[in-house]
Amino acid sequence: MIKRSAENAVFVSRKTMCERLEIGQDTLDTWLRSGFIPGPNINRGQIQRWHWPSIEDRLSERSATTAPDPYMEDVRLLGEDMARRKLLREENRARNVREKQERAEEKANSNDRAE
Repeated sequence: MIKRSAENAVFVSRKTMCERLEIGQDTLDTWLRSGFIPGPNINRGQIQRWHWPSIEDRLSERSATTAPDPYMEDVRLLGEDMARRKLLREENRARNVREKQERAEEKANSNDRAE
């Protein structure tokens, strides 16, 4: 088998792509899911390879059009989700307080009627 340098490879593995892009595998997964970079050109079993010149072209197109960073988009969406959850918790707490007050008033009214 011929050993080739990862620096000159046309088709690269996940590990090599992460090294070249200086990102972690989680970031690569996020970029793939969001479509920021295309999926592998070779996908056979456990073998995945990307055509590196295509990845470089895609990233240079993205930087030219100033596309939003998918990581930051995920952060924005997470922030919105957290804010929505906090609002729901506050609404539930307010409703529980109102219901507790109503039950206390009903109990007081029923005690007044009983006397």
